Amino acid sequence: MTSSSEERESSLTRGDPLQKQPQRHEEEDGEFAPEEQRKIIHRIDHRLIVMLGFLHTVSLIDRGNIGTAAVAGMKQELRLVGTQYSIIAVAFFPPYICLQPLGPVLIRKIGPINYLTGVCFIWGVVMRGLGGLGAWRWIFVIQGLITCVIAAISYFVLVDFPDKMLTSKRPFLQPNEYEFILRRIERDRGDTALEPFNWKHYLRAGLDWNIWAFGLIYFCTTTTAYAISHFLPIIYNEGMGFSMGVSLCLFAPPYAAAGTVMFATLWVGDRYRIRGVVIVFNAMLTLIGLPLMGFATSNAARLVGAFFITMGANSNVLATMAYQANNVRGQWKRAICSAIFVGLGASGGMTGSLVYREQDAPTYRPGICTCMGLTGLSIVLVALLSIRLRAKNRQADRGELVIGNLEGFRYTL
Repeated sequence: MTSSSEERESSLTRGDPLQKQPQRHEEEDGEFAPEEQRKIIHRIDHRLIVMLGFLHTVSLIDRGNIGTAAVAGMKQELRLVGTQYSIIAVAFFPPYICLQPLGPVLIRKIGPINYLTGVCFIWGVVMRGLGGLGAWRWIFVIQGLITCVIAAISYFVLVDFPDKMLTSKRPFLQPNEYEFILRRIERDRGDTALEPFNWKHYLRAGLDWNIWAFGLIYFCTTTTAYAISHFLPIIYNEGMGFSMGVSLCLFAPPYAAAGTVMFATLWVGDRYRIRGVVIVFNAMLTLIGLPLMGFATSNAARLVGAFFITMGANSNVLATMAYQANNVRGQWKRAICSAIFVGLGASGGMTGSLVYREQDAPTYRPGICTCMGLTGLSIVLVALLSIRLRAKNRQADRGELVIGNLEGFRYTL
């Protein structure tokens, strides 16, 4: 063995963070070869990820279609003036925040199939408006119907937690394949066994400072993401002087670009096991776009700004989700983290709906400045959290700390 290879092996054995290699998707298993492992994982990915992706897509569309409806005639027909449009945009969020802590508990009680498909279907029904169908009403009707159809399909496609699928009446894997998945999860985070539910322990887990930091980063991100979703068509129409048809057509391209950036940055994050750097990169895209859209005088520059904002803010929604998911251990701790995280994200939606005021149209500069400040704050929070998590990892490397009660677990920076 050469000296360079010896040094590389030594650095990997020590867990030198500078020598981390891309994470392998296969691990040693006594029953399945690496090729068989990949086939099992791909079957699960194709069944779950695609369907959950569709559910998340229609959820985002349903939450953001009020902006397109406003341009398509809703504000005029309903005679919305002053802050009335903002109040309508914000009305969705309070019950969302209040009910969110119950979600992680219910999904364990009634199962993810019943919970996810039920919530999606009911929400699709609530989007359906009937009577006097103007152009803007058809936006809600058609998108609500699509949501209901996808929810119905997902009932037959989604699967339960792997421990419950062993005794399910509609399995799609063999028993030994489920056992392989359980072994893999156990090696990854050591919590395949369901912990007994206890309200005291559930709520106490919410005292972790890290959880609130993740949530605040998400709050900063969703403030901009929701604001763009609710007001970008109005800015096109009233601020840039585009017609209704052009404004609606211009709404989609920035989101197509955001999808490309999202996939690219998340691939890099997964490949090299980094999260904070990805969030900072996306935040910088947002900080480039906000001044362009808010303070530039030409429509061309403002359109470029809209692309940068949409790419950065929406890419950071998923990047922040991955950041917290990689760094929280324990089933009920993840559950309360999810509740706090999504609740603060919904609070960002409320903020984004309220800081873009009617009296500030068509430039909405106070709202633009608010989003700039919060985006900058998200970068500061990532920096502080990275320092904290890196220090915890070093303590664990020295044997002074066991993170999350799991030997060998390290935070993803």
